[in-house]
Amino acid sequence: MNTFESIIRELDKSAISINNPNWMSMTEESTRVPAYIIDKEEKAENIYKGQIVLDLGSGNGAAAFAWAREGYNVIGIELDTKLYNLSINAQKNYPELERLGVKFYNGSFYPIEYEKTDRTRTIEKKLLKEFKKEKSYLVPFTDTIYADNNIDLKDIDIFYAYAWPFQFPSIFEMFYKHARDDAKLIAIGPERDRILEKYPELKLKSETIRKK
Repeated sequence: MNTFESIIRELDKSAISINNPNWMSMTEESTRVPAYIIDKEEKAENIYKGQIVLDLGSGNGAAAFAWAREGYNVIGIELDTKLYNLSINAQKNYPELERLGVKFYNGSFYPIEYEKTDRTRTIEKKLLKEFKKEKSYLVPFTDTIYADNNIDLKDIDIFYAYAWPFQFPSIFEMFYKHARDDAKLIAIGPERDRILEKYPELKLKSETIRKK
């Protein structure tokens, strides 16, 4: 295990103690899954080093750091202040992470202009019930950070999300409504493929979802 992986393991251990209902511990996946996806998608010429990645719900920053380590310019947005602070403190405590230049923000990753359609709300309700979750698990649309930090979603090349099943509908919808036409969405997580069946317009041949 190299130094970077050791740091991320410690970071994941710290996050587990926070007890955030949306936090998914993925100690083994925090570095390996992003690296695997990046390698696969680069070989398919879907993504390229140097592109701007927006990590939707960056948690403790582990995946954002992994993307940056592979040569991408990363922005991480996390609503939970405790998880956000873990990512910021990790940068302060580990020069290896600070050098990666990831920019973290505390707030909602949904733009203030985004409005859910009735179809998305209906699917979310079904998924919340199926997975025995409460509405409070959903990321709210307040505390958006884009305007205050001069972040334009049209500048984002790759949207990345490791999400719960009931979060996929609004993430997909937000992407289709607000990302630019040539942007990519890489959305992974439990039950992803089954959730995608509810979106027949998304015909995936790789991890990357394209608008066109």
